[in-house]
Amino acid sequence: MTEEKEILENYPYQIAGNTWVIPQVCIHKSHSGHVVFPGREVTRMNHFVAKEICGSHSPLKGQELDFLCDLTTTKYVEIAAKLGVAKGTVSKLISKDDHLSISQSVQLKKWFWAKIFGIDRLENVPAILIFDENKLLDYLKKEAEKSEFLKAI
Repeated sequence: MTEEKEILENYPYQIAGNTWVIPQVCIHKSHSGHVVFPGREVTRMNHFVAKEICGSHSPLKGQELDFLCDLTTTKYVEIAAKLGVAKGTVSKLISKDDHLSISQSVQLKKWFWAKIFGIDRLENVPAILIFDENKLLDYLKKEAEKSEFLKAI
């Protein structure tokens, strides 16, 4: 069975409680008409969403946190330990899709960013950015764009 590649522009991807617009997505079509997203392309799409979430200035929502946990195979108990709260608090936050505080959000965004895109990239963060959370998140978002995971097929 021969497959044909097709590039979709501005593909709406619904995940993590939002619709994200992926600039380009590569799909494969079989002659029988079946459409397949190659595994590497799904990984790339998920990393695109992670980059957007971790680089956003808005507080993390429960569904976004759940997505980041799934992507990195992080358990809720690890999040609870990181934030110094009970596991039930994290579960409730996710099930109600509540927002985390800004300080909790920034802490977790940096942590997930390092897990997804590589801790070694954090070594190059200019020291001045450490004191300005919004500039740091902008910097991390730009650095994530250089990731191998985000390169199109």
